[in-house]
Amino acid sequence: DGKIVSGGYDNTIRIWQIDSSTRKYLCVEMLEGHEGYVETLQVLTNGRIVSGGGQDSTIRIWQIDSSTGKYKCVEILKEHKSFIYTLQVLPDGRIVSGSFDNTIRICKIDSSTGKYQCVEVLRGHEFEIYTLQVLPDGRIVSGSYDKNIFIWDGEEY
Repeated sequence: DGKIVSGGYDNTIRIWQIDSSTRKYLCVEMLEGHEGYVETLQVLTNGRIVSGGGQDSTIRIWQIDSSTGKYKCVEILKEHKSFIYTLQVLPDGRIVSGSFDNTIRICKIDSSTGKYQCVEVLRGHEFEIYTLQVLPDGRIVSGSYDKNIFIWDGEEY
């Protein structure tokens, strides 16, 4: 819808929209809840926002509250044991996150509860995971402080 979403070291997520008269972006909403900086975020295909917190080591899911029209945190995942530095979304909606705990975690929506749960932990890096990308064919590429790049295919997760 033309909006921009950003996370920052002030522990907030901000939603920006262009002002048609000035052609400048204005902050139209500020989301609070992380107990530390917001290191990474993505927008899901259903309009939800998924964010990863540096210091609080949580993944938060935000969606628009139909009664207020504003975003609210609807779910908090505490799967990692250290800072979450990167996350991506797989084509099927699963969330992939990389952390300073040297793991990659994959979470998906549980069909019975409608909530995300961690379904897979990928191990192999010896140090912090700084970057993740999802390739068009669904494979995951991870980069770490251990100076290795791993490519994970669907059989590994």
